[in-house]
Amino acid sequence: MKRQFIFFVLVILFNSCKQTSEVPVCNVIEPRANIKSLLDSFVMVNGQNNAEYGIYIDKTSPHDYDLILYTGNEPLTKEEDRLNNQYPVNKVRTSNIEFKVYSGVEHYFQNTCDDKVRKESVPQKVLEKNDYVIWVVKDSAGILTTYKTFGAYPFIALPKKIPDSLKFNLPDSIF
Repeated sequence: MKRQFIFFVLVILFNSCKQTSEVPVCNVIEPRANIKSLLDSFVMVNGQNNAEYGIYIDKTSPHDYDLILYTGNEPLTKEEDRLNNQYPVNKVRTSNIEFKVYSGVEHYFQNTCDDKVRKESVPQKVLEKNDYVIWVVKDSAGILTTYKTFGAYPFIALPKKIPDSLKFNLPDSIF
């Protein structure tokens, strides 16, 4: 009886101390339905050919958010990330694409994933071809307004969409 008890205790002790061999999922978050649909549309329109996909989230007031959806050959904030030694903390997977999520927390918190993720997050060389696509999304109390723009940078005032009625071409010669 005593042997059985000791054997039983050892089996429990052995199983409770056993480390799992599962690889943890590194900060993959699930978007709400409206954002998932937006990200799926972004991938469908722009394709899956670029090296980097990012979503930059800026809360501008209690009910308003500015989002930048970005795809290109290198991160939109590559130099800032390199200078501040910061890396995206979260990511979202949708349409077989991994979007890195930037919200400002990456400046204060570190990603607990291995160094491989950190090295991949900030490329060390500039790629020759620098094609990119930027969509600006204004979220006001849950109403999303989306437009494509040729230039935007996270966490500063975003360019407004220019109405078609105000667009004009410069004359060929000013003088």
